[in-house]
Amino acid sequence: MSALHAGACRCGLISAEMTAEPIIRSYCHCRDCRKQTGAPVMAFVVFRDEAVTWFGTPKTFRSGGVERSFCEHCGSQMGHRDDQLPGEIYLALGF
Repeated sequence: MSALHAGACRCGLISAEMTAEPIIRSYCHCRDCRKQTGAPVMAFVVFRDEAVTWFGTPKTFRSGGVERSFCEHCGSQMGHRDDQLPGEIYLALGF
């Protein structure tokens, strides 16, 4: 199946294609998301892992049961995974 959605970091080193519609589209203004984005709200979409194909390997860091991914070259945030929600990836809408 061809990609329905695609995204990439600012420099283009890391990209992804999604072969399904997001299962969730939402905003979050929790303290963690505000600190991550430097903004009052984070817009994101959620995909099942099997719908996402990565081109390149993002760097990650873990804190408080959440693993966040980013490009080591340009610093663009990509999204996060939550230990309590296995099989899902939350991608920043700007990715």
